[in-house]
Amino acid sequence: MSQLPRDTQETNGSHAGLPEPPQPPAPRTSVWPLIFAGIFAVLVSGVLFVLTLGAFGLLLIAAGGILLVAALHYFLWGRWLGEAIRREVAEEEAEEARRAALRQRDEAGSGGSG
Repeated sequence: MSQLPRDTQETNGSHAGLPEPPQPPAPRTSVWPLIFAGIFAVLVSGVLFVLTLGAFGLLLIAAGGILLVAALHYFLWGRWLGEAIRREVAEEEAEEARRAALRQRDEAGSGGSG
């Protein structure tokens, strides 16, 4: 019968005597799946354009317009608002640090004279 360690510190939380499992290989990255997906999307769009006698093209143009408006909204409004929020947070943190320094100075000054 084997004796178990009395506490987890004896084994440092590891499985004593067991080898470490092998590391999985790093995933290979390739641009080919993106190229094939793009080719597939163009072919499917072409087929749908022909089958719908051009109506699918209008749908693609409308979707592209909506995407353009969303992108402009993000870059013009979202970026500006994000920068304004970051600036406001930095100002609040600086003010809090200043207040903490003043409190610490006051406590040091009143602690020695009291």
